[in-house]
Amino acid sequence: MKSHLLSIGISLALMTSAAWADCAPDKLAEKYPALVGKTVNVGLTGAQAPYTYHDPKNMDHIIGADAELMTDAFACIGVPWKINMGAFAGLITSVTEGRNDVMWDSLIYTPTRAKQVDFVLYESAGTGFVVHKGNPKHITSLDSVCGMNVGAMLGTVQAVAFQAQGKLCVKAGKPDVNLLTFNDEAQGDREVVNGRIDVIMNDLGQAGLLVTQVPELELAFGLQNELRVGAAVNKGEPVLLQALADALKIEQDSGKEKAILVKYGIDPTLIFPVEVKKE
Repeated sequence: MKSHLLSIGISLALMTSAAWADCAPDKLAEKYPALVGKTVNVGLTGAQAPYTYHDPKNMDHIIGADAELMTDAFACIGVPWKINMGAFAGLITSVTEGRNDVMWDSLIYTPTRAKQVDFVLYESAGTGFVVHKGNPKHITSLDSVCGMNVGAMLGTVQAVAFQAQGKLCVKAGKPDVNLLTFNDEAQGDREVVNGRIDVIMNDLGQAGLLVTQVPELELAFGLQNELRVGAAVNKGEPVLLQALADALKIEQDSGKEKAILVKYGIDPTLIFPVEVKKE
């Protein structure tokens, strides 16, 4: 997997806000001794707006809701970290192989993924279905995608969901879906604009932002579901897993996470109480 490194400096000074009273970055050796001297490697795509994406004003800088959540979390813990960019489909493998310690990029928990990595869950996920402006194929539900050219990011639960829907279409005597996958979200967007893909499925927050940026696209419909989003941690890093869970809980209790989601146009009611999942 080709990747390049973006270093992000973080301040390890004590935080003055009363809401952050439980953060003790100066007590790293006391609270999380296994992390002393460690720089945490974080894998992400930088192509998952509004979660992680390149700042239009400085393309070397990654911004977004997840980027801010992780910045605050690592600052709260008191450990330095750096970003390694890569394609979404290869990032979990980069964690299992030890090239990254964490994948943090709007990743949805599944039991299958939890066999490979541990999760710190902190948010629920909605699903958005994006079509060409005017919805020319009249796509209003999953049942209406039978026989359509559908698209999703490679390696995502959305791609799996379209495959499952295709089987339901065939079972009902309707044409299967024609699934097209892509590594770059922008590539999928372009395929909808030029008519090669009838509908793409992605995170509801991503879909909402996308249709405000590309006038040729619109949100056909959205679904709230029971999917959970979290950071994926190497199974050999139990101390890091717990440290991230502790820091994210502080972010939730202090209102930090809510403020970050609102800043990036994400519904704050999607906040999910921090939970560690190892299976």
